[in-house]
Amino acid sequence: FFDRIDAFELPLGHIVRGRYALYQGNADEAKLQLANAQRVKSDLYEAYLLKAEIEMKVGSLATAKTILISLSSDLGAAAWIREMAGELLTTIQ
Repeated sequence: FFDRIDAFELPLGHIVRGRYALYQGNADEAKLQLANAQRVKSDLYEAYLLKAEIEMKVGSLATAKTILISLSSDLGAAAWIREMAGELLTTIQ
């Protein structure tokens, strides 16, 4: 599955791997995959969203909140990213 995503867009493949790792409880692997994605393409909204999710998971709620506020109000971000950021924000406020 990951290979098919890599073929479509490599940075997105790293984001998907990172989110999978995070949901499996492996924050270190999630951070590694986030770093890989950012090395390939540094300005992905999806990377910022994953960063916020990682920060939430490791207990850095203030950092996560800052990222999520920024994402939820950025009209350049896709609607689903703004919506997901808003939903995550409500869980930490």
